[in-house]
Amino acid sequence: MDIKRPKGQQCLTEWVKVQMNIKASARPLLQKQAIKELLDPRLMNCYSEQEVYCMALCAYLCIRRDPNSRPRMSQACCHISSLKNTY
Repeated sequence: MDIKRPKGQQCLTEWVKVQMNIKASARPLLQKQAIKELLDPRLMNCYSEQEVYCMALCAYLCIRRDPNSRPRMSQACCHISSLKNTY
């Protein structure tokens, strides 16, 4: 328990529960490519669908259950950097 952290981040076990819940709800949407359901509606369609799909794919690969099948952080960074130069 770290009372200096913001509320909701003070207890590591509670933070992990929230993170696991986010992954559990996002994974099926990513698998069926219903990415728009994950986006903040305040974006009001002001984004590149291709760029969002690529970012979601990168995120999906990073949350795989098996650590050996996840990309290295350098690979994820490279992927994200290439999006910046492409779009």
